[in-house]
Amino acid sequence: MRYASRKWPAYFAAPLLPVAGVVLATIPVLVLGWIMQSNVGLALAGLLWWLVLAAAFLMAVLLLGLLFGWR
Repeated sequence: MRYASRKWPAYFAAPLLPVAGVVLATIPVLVLGWIMQSNVGLALAGLLWWLVLAAAFLMAVLLLGLLFGWR
């Protein structure tokens, strides 16, 4: 019980780290979505679409790690 009471912050924060990574990976996608709303934005988004794919891959890896590492 003493060990668990000393380590509770780590036990609580460990699942939140992948979620924080997903939130951070969402920010560039959000900015690109705002840019796409302008007339020039679709051409720019076409050039930067690889960022969206990379962010989606990163989010999938983080959430799969969270899913399989939960237990």
